[in-house]
Amino acid sequence: MPEQSPQTADAPDTEQYFALLESQPLTSDGELALAGLRRAFEQQQTVIDTSAATIQEKSHALAAVNEELAKKEAELVESKSKNHIDDLTGLPNAAAIKADITTWSQEQQPPAHDSRAESQQPHNRLLIIGDLDNFKLVNDTLGHYDGGDEALKLVTRILQESIRDTDQVYRLGGDEFAIVALVTPGEEKAAFEAIALRFYHILETLQAYALERSVCHDSSERGEAFDTSAWQLDVSTAEAIRVLDATFAMGIFHLGDTEDEMADTLKETMDEMKRMKDAAGKGMR
Repeated sequence: MPEQSPQTADAPDTEQYFALLESQPLTSDGELALAGLRRAFEQQQTVIDTSAATIQEKSHALAAVNEELAKKEAELVESKSKNHIDDLTGLPNAAAIKADITTWSQEQQPPAHDSRAESQQPHNRLLIIGDLDNFKLVNDTLGHYDGGDEALKLVTRILQESIRDTDQVYRLGGDEFAIVALVTPGEEKAAFEAIALRFYHILETLQAYALERSVCHDSSERGEAFDTSAWQLDVSTAEAIRVLDATFAMGIFHLGDTEDEMADTLKETMDEMKRMKDAAGKGMR
């Protein structure tokens, strides 16, 4: 069926009106008036049609612009995401923790009269800076790629096994890592010790596993609480893990700290970790 015009079924269209008028006996003045009316209508219709075409054209152009903007925004988000990820370990990097600090500094605790305050305990963020000991030895003896890179991947996995799902590990660069964990105020030290002990337990278990592998012993009867069977250490990684250790320093991002205060805490904690290494004679290892 032909498409119907958007008007009521019993209402004749304009052409029908003109045909009806033109079929009537008219005086010469009437005919002139009718001809003028038709010309005026046709001119107005031309204007309407032109405007509709222009609107449609601009609508298509606007849709194309919006599509291009959405594409550029997606590319920007993807680029920013890639710039915040460490290529080797897949962890968020130093740029990522700085961006997160900006976000954290904008957090606000609900006021005391807010009903949400009862269900949302105040929280701080525990900051742990970790630096590997003897990493230079790994690179010097096993090579940067075969030894060092594989050791960094393994340490990344150990760190991730040492924290809760709600905590986050960052690789700040080289053999330096950061952990950020939400904690209740007053529980920072206990949380720090729990994470560090878990890390050392896993590391020592893997070191024992690596040692046994090097002398071809079966570790299936060791009975450790930590299962090493899924780790599948190759020879170079096993050699690397045997000499590694780590130094940890603790800092706290307090709720309500400004972005500058959090940035200072990050720097101070990194400096403290370096002082600890120097004091222990590990600064160049």
